[in-house]
Amino acid sequence: MARTRPSNPNEKRRRAKSKLHRVQPSPSKRREHTPTELLAEATTFLHTGDPESALPLALRAFVLSESNSSAKSDSQAVTHTLPSLSAINLLAEINIELGDPDAARHYFLQAVALDPDLKIPEAEGGGAEKFLWLAQLCEEGGEESVRWFERGAEVLRRDIASAEEMGLTGEVVEDKKRKLVGALCGIVEVYMTDLSYVPFSLSDAYSSLFHLTHIPHLSHSPQCQKARAKALFLRPRLDPLAETHCLTRINKALALLPKSPAPHQTHASVLISQRLLPAARTALRTCLSLWRALPPSHPDVPDFPARISLVRLLLEVGMEKDALSVVDGVVSGDEECVEGWYLGGWGLWILGDKKRRNEARVDDDEEIIDDENDDGEKLEHKKGEEEGESGRNDGEGHDWTGRWQDSLQWLRTCLQLYDQLDYEDERLRHHALELVQAIETEFAANGVEVEGNEEEGGGGGEWESGDEAGEGKGDGDQVMG
Repeated sequence: MARTRPSNPNEKRRRAKSKLHRVQPSPSKRREHTPTELLAEATTFLHTGDPESALPLALRAFVLSESNSSAKSDSQAVTHTLPSLSAINLLAEINIELGDPDAARHYFLQAVALDPDLKIPEAEGGGAEKFLWLAQLCEEGGEESVRWFERGAEVLRRDIASAEEMGLTGEVVEDKKRKLVGALCGIVEVYMTDLSYVPFSLSDAYSSLFHLTHIPHLSHSPQCQKARAKALFLRPRLDPLAETHCLTRINKALALLPKSPAPHQTHASVLISQRLLPAARTALRTCLSLWRALPPSHPDVPDFPARISLVRLLLEVGMEKDALSVVDGVVSGDEECVEGWYLGGWGLWILGDKKRRNEARVDDDEEIIDDENDDGEKLEHKKGEEEGESGRNDGEGHDWTGRWQDSLQWLRTCLQLYDQLDYEDERLRHHALELVQAIETEFAANGVEVEGNEEEGGGGGEWESGDEAGEGKGDGDQVMG
């Protein structure tokens, strides 16, 4: 289900210029390409980030395949459905890249109709891919998504068993196992949302209690501190039936690929819903350890959407430093990732708030951060232990105002991109504005000058580690702030 790389505008301009100087063959020398040749050329365009050029070639291949099929007898027509099936699958993938999910869903459903018994090999247009896509594209969601995931998982299990019987090993088998793990994790996500409880936004939880912690003379009261701690643990619990389905699939995924980060991340999400926060942190540490040192092109490195989800999970369990490290890599790879800038600004706000509370409760030169989990368990981190879950140094000289200055930059960048890109997530925008207003109000009350205030919309420079502030920019693997 991996998506192809987005098209590069500079590369597209280069190709357009090249076409202007290309010598066209004379009409007498032209010949009609076969469907197979057209599909190969369209696939090349798609994989190099040019779905616009791929679309007419794939359509032509489909038309030729249909014409060839109609000209044959019924017994011969079955053979000629195979190029049609490959063309339909390719047309669906092209429309995904072009941002037309309705057209993609239409083509994938056609592909399913041509392979009702799941007997056509993947090389000839069969396989699990169409089912895995339909699980994500279906309009109803819920049980229908689960059914499509299960059909895809059935094909993958059969292919894996067949390969193992033949003694095959290597990346082809591992890739099928990754897809099967993805299908199992996809089912878990459906049970945690559509089939368990109403989808819940963590930002809503924090935002709903945010104003309580900024009432003068009350922000450090036990009542508000408890509300602040509870804000991160308002995710509804799984109902028993959904919990059983989730655990069954997660255990299968972990048994299949125990060294893949994906099932550990999904397992952490389930554990959070079960209120098993220490176990969730352990699962998230394992997830991070399995891909952080890998090269970016490695198949086990999560894609951008998975990393955004990971950042949210890390923030939910109080692993802010790791969350910021991950989100730095996201915005380094996609500078227009609105949600990445928002989560980075939010994470820095949380770290600055913790430091602000520490300074108000210094006792015998020992800083304490007290939080409570949903079951009332005290979570205490002494000075030196609150170094972040990754074990990286926070920079002792970086006080709460510095954290919030950085938070302002990133939140302003988020809001600027939100308007420029016509982004649609009003709750995200509302929470980002709320955070900005709270920081500016606190700075005004404490006589702190807002850095970069002359820039409209904010700049959003890169994160800096506390030890390197003012000396250099952080990279994707560095803790920010």
